[in-house]
Amino acid sequence: MIKAGIALTVVGAASLAFMTLPAIHADPDNTRPVRVAETVCFLQKEETSGFNKICYYDCGAAITVKSMETCPMTIKR
Repeated sequence: MIKAGIALTVVGAASLAFMTLPAIHADPDNTRPVRVAETVCFLQKEETSGFNKICYYDCGAAITVKSMETCPMTIKR
């Protein structure tokens, strides 16, 4: 039982490290790389209204999906 808990902790730490890596993009003049940090937003709540569902995230973002679909647990912003 303890080994399973340790494995989950290691996987969680690896996922967290992966989510904080910046993306690299070229600048408009293509002279040097520019680092753009991506934020990973986590699902906070969802509201269903008619045929739509609004998914709210902890970074202030919101997306709309069909009411029968599940909200993505994370989005990149």
